[in-house]
Amino acid sequence: MRAYKTIKFLFLLIIFIFSNNLINSQNSNDADKIKRWKLALEKEPLPKNAIEIKKEYAFPSEKDENDGRFISSIRSITLDRKGKIYCSDMKLNKIMIIDKTNKSYSEYAKKGQGPGELLFPTDIFLDEEENLFVNNSGNGRIDRFSNELKYLSSFKIYKNYQHYCVDSNGLIYVNYLSRNYSEENLIEIIDQEGKLVRSFGKRKEFSKPNMFQNEAFLAMGNDNSIYVLWRRINILRKYTPDGKMQYETKINDKVYEDISNENMKLIDNNNGQMASRYLSEGFCFLNRKLYVLRIYPRLAIYELSETGKVERILWANSPFGYLANTLVVRNENDKIKIYTVQLYPEMKIEIYTN
Repeated sequence: MRAYKTIKFLFLLIIFIFSNNLINSQNSNDADKIKRWKLALEKEPLPKNAIEIKKEYAFPSEKDENDGRFISSIRSITLDRKGKIYCSDMKLNKIMIIDKTNKSYSEYAKKGQGPGELLFPTDIFLDEEENLFVNNSGNGRIDRFSNELKYLSSFKIYKNYQHYCVDSNGLIYVNYLSRNYSEENLIEIIDQEGKLVRSFGKRKEFSKPNMFQNEAFLAMGNDNSIYVLWRRINILRKYTPDGKMQYETKINDKVYEDISNENMKLIDNNNGQMASRYLSEGFCFLNRKLYVLRIYPRLAIYELSETGKVERILWANSPFGYLANTLVVRNENDKIKIYTVQLYPEMKIEIYTN
């Protein structure tokens, strides 16, 4: 019995020492990360014309949570003409409509593989008639709903599509992440039955290719022109509605370009593995301006000319480790409203205004 107690004591002592060392190591790592973050804040000062934005709204509020309204993993959001927010939750397998004006909330939650059932819904977008489209990724299809969340139809997708937008004719534009790096185009256009209409856009060529290196955001201009912004490399392109490239340029910002160059070195030195640091977390078009979401070292939205010149930066204080994705910008009552999704330290849909 005494030997058993001795062994048990030694075992618990080893666990304690190991756990304590692990905690100390984690604390040391966090301290190093915080130090680098503070240094980055000093190295990336805001320009004089930067405009601070304030958080106006967040969902779910404490009351929402008390009423059983939660979000767990939001990939994208979209807005209708009345300002209602539509979002899909990957983990909870549901679609939600949030009306911040009259504080109403509705949801569609049917998990499964049958018609109208959801499994890991990701991208969500509206067409001109305000039909709602959901990338039902776990079921390999696009589902179409009314703007009141009534299921209408679906079509299968067999390719790795990312980042959707819709033109005024209802055609759907997608960034196609293909393994055939040199043979396939960057952008594909499909109709609302999933049939390929055409494709366009030459991919960026790398010495050691990986399909995620050509991941890019899409934004639809007023005349159905397409803006394409690479996520890891500083490339911005504009295409005409028929797929002809009007120009290729870069975002005119030193910090942005420095990170892009670091990513290129990582790609070249790691057998084509994708660079881990995103340049941007969201991209959209409004009134002949382009908007880019950045989250490090602070929450910042770059307002660009159509040719990539940074005209001003909208920013907000954000805590260490802050993560966000998705960007929608609207003009409401002569103010800019910025919609985004905070991923960490909390999961919130947020609205900022100047």
